[in-house]
Amino acid sequence: MDDHGALPAGPGSTVACLRFGVTATAGGTAASRPANIHASSRRRPASYGPPTTGPSAAPIISSWATAATISRPARARSATISQPHRARNPRDLLAVQLDDRAVMLERWQKLLLATLTPDAVVARKDRGELRRVVAQWDGHASVDSAAYTLVRRWRDAVAARVLGPVFEPCADQDESFDFHRLKYEAPLWQLVQQRPPNFLTPAFLTWDDLLLKAADDVLQWADREGRPLARLTWGARNTARIRHPFSRMLPGVLARLLDMPAAPLPGDHDMPRVQGPDFGASERFVVSPGHEAEGIFHMPGGQSGNPLSPYYRAGYDDWAHGRAAPFLPGPAQHVLRLEP
Repeated sequence: MDDHGALPAGPGSTVACLRFGVTATAGGTAASRPANIHASSRRRPASYGPPTTGPSAAPIISSWATAATISRPARARSATISQPHRARNPRDLLAVQLDDRAVMLERWQKLLLATLTPDAVVARKDRGELRRVVAQWDGHASVDSAAYTLVRRWRDAVAARVLGPVFEPCADQDESFDFHRLKYEAPLWQLVQQRPPNFLTPAFLTWDDLLLKAADDVLQWADREGRPLARLTWGARNTARIRHPFSRMLPGVLARLLDMPAAPLPGDHDMPRVQGPDFGASERFVVSPGHEAEGIFHMPGGQSGNPLSPYYRAGYDDWAHGRAAPFLPGPAQHVLRLEP
């Protein structure tokens, strides 16, 4: 940080109009200019937010620039893939692609359990059910995991409580602004670990109060869903919806002929098995030269473009459920001859 309170330029993203009056522009010239964004006087005292100078400001603010250089999903996936794997055959390498361990959220699960203390559970009984479900998490973003859904939702609630007020001036200036598009995992975790009191809004006396309120936000969301916590599985929310471009213009019955079936999917952004309702691996394959017969191939759809053909959806179930399918096409089922 220079004498004007600006961050040095570097590759990455732009963080501007922050509550604490610092502009960090990576890869541009704006970082060399003094910040010209001031805290709004509405709804909170002017002292809200981190100091723009001094030792307590630099580590947290500089982490925004550091986090901007490498995306959060890339770092989480890299940490998972870099762990030792004994690849003896194609199935072992396919298992790497299908790894749905949520390494990044493991520390958030532990923090949530620490937040839901016995006193907190006594004060509100449904917090006890939240703790029970979260404590059973196996660390995977599996389709039948309600714990993953709840931990993920709680982290999002914490981010909204902590970072929402910080970026409020940005939203005031641009309605399309959404801080969730920023790479905020590193600075957010640093904040909840260091717990600087000047980052708390007047609504909270302590960081424990903020974290517990975020847990209550999850419970309120569950009430709106109208389902018990244990039934808020990840697969119910992470359901594949692969649609044909023309199906949006057709009635439901005809649209279903063109679209792939809805299927609950394991995995998420921050792990090797990156997939969601509208994105995922367009193909997966593992093959070694000279051993093609042992190879594995996945694609979310078949070769045929005719929705009435049995090959239109061939391979989709294997892709969705992670079943090993052969790389080679196998014996011919039909032959088309073009004769003069």
